[in-house]
Amino acid sequence: MFKFLTFFILLALGACAAGNPELNGFEEKANQGDAKAAFSLGHAYFWGQGVAKDHAKAAKWWQVAAQRDDAQAMANLGDMYANGLGVTKNIQRSAEWYKRGANGGNSIAQFRLGSGYAKGIGVPRDDVSAYMWLILALDGNLSDADRRHAFRDRDRVITELTPQQRLESERRAREWRTGRQ
Repeated sequence: MFKFLTFFILLALGACAAGNPELNGFEEKANQGDAKAAFSLGHAYFWGQGVAKDHAKAAKWWQVAAQRDDAQAMANLGDMYANGLGVTKNIQRSAEWYKRGANGGNSIAQFRLGSGYAKGIGVPRDDVSAYMWLILALDGNLSDADRRHAFRDRDRVITELTPQQRLESERRAREWRTGRQ
């Protein structure tokens, strides 16, 4: 825990990677498959904290974290593929990462996947799935802006659903929650 905190202190001070044994230690751990170290390195490279900003390296480290089931890394990769940051823009690949992150319980990935289903972006339009993922996302920790957009998308989708479809979406959401306990 101390090393983890030290890492973030060094990032805040703008330490450079070449002369920083803490960052090198995190890289070594990340190369060995440590998801927290890989996620932290991805964050550092994405924002240029303690290292030169490099979105391709951020994607590389978040990929390592995602392979170790880090749902936030999956959501971040979804955003990177959606926007072509450090990777070739690929909306379908973005949706795949959002789906993995959503199934891992990340509310941002759930929101992005639900919005994708609502609009047919990266996945076929599916209002039942959209409503399910949006209500799950709204149960989670979203920024105020994402929460407003999730409510907007949910409210639009609900007008397209029959009562039976709405019940089906709610049933799926309950089953998903139950499977997470």
